[in-house]
Amino acid sequence: MLLIVVAIGTVGFVAVEGWDVWRALYFTLITITTVGYGDEGISDEGKLFAALLLVGGIAVASYALTLTMQTAVASQFAWRRRMQKDIDRLSGHTILCGFDRMGRTVARELTSKGVPIVIVEEDEALFEEICELGFFAVNGAASADEILHRAGIDAADHIVCVLAREPDAIVVALSARELRRDIAIIARAETEEGARKLRLAGADRIVSLYQSGGREICSSITQPAIADFLAHTSLVDFDVALTEVLVEEGAPLVGKTLGVYGSNEGSRLAFVALQRGDERVRMRPGASVRLRPGDLIVVAGDPEQVTRMCLLARPRRRAA
Repeated sequence: MLLIVVAIGTVGFVAVEGWDVWRALYFTLITITTVGYGDEGISDEGKLFAALLLVGGIAVASYALTLTMQTAVASQFAWRRRMQKDIDRLSGHTILCGFDRMGRTVARELTSKGVPIVIVEEDEALFEEICELGFFAVNGAASADEILHRAGIDAADHIVCVLAREPDAIVVALSARELRRDIAIIARAETEEGARKLRLAGADRIVSLYQSGGREICSSITQPAIADFLAHTSLVDFDVALTEVLVEEGAPLVGKTLGVYGSNEGSRLAFVALQRGDERVRMRPGASVRLRPGDLIVVAGDPEQVTRMCLLARPRRRAA
């Protein structure tokens, strides 16, 4: 429409005033943009044509400018809508609140293990950086119910809170526990008082950097061999793996005893601990323990056998 108005104005001034095309185009542009710069020695007939051009041209130019701005704004936020649709389709993911140095480490480690995550970040610049890194993210305060819903708390398995300020982390834990009674909440604490309040707020597990760091330093001094072992078990190329195995309903492991499985298929495995329901954790469960759905076993040993046990702890897929 704008191009048509410019063309009509140019042709009209060429016909009415006898100008060359460039002068007619220039006068058309300064007319519809209301810039002016004088009447260029225009005749009465030219003034009448210019008046008509002003009425239609300014309206069309304003509409074109508004439409262009709306299109630019819409395209800027289109990727956010697409990302939100992808987040809405997630299930069993982890919501990560905060993206400082610890948050970056958590995001990197979870992603490397194939765990889907959604990062909640209030800072706009940091939010855009997260998106550029390829993570799903939601921009807003993690303490707001609406933001947690947008992050998919209804379908998430875990929520990890590594916010720098403990009061913010406490509010997030309270909000998350109110929205989901069964979600696992893991939070970072800087002080003992903060850790106590986070537990009261509903956090299932508290991570204190000072306490865990202090224990690791002490272990490196008093039990260097164990500390070195634990430091290396997360490496892919190491010959020992340490992991948790959750036995699911209908899995091949259901009904087998640890002794029989260890003799036949897990000869290079050590069963470190067993968590069954609300019972106390059994350290070094005996060979007579028969596996049930819901059992959580801590296993250490040969990486291939650990991987096979993880596969057998899941139901077998039926052929299509």
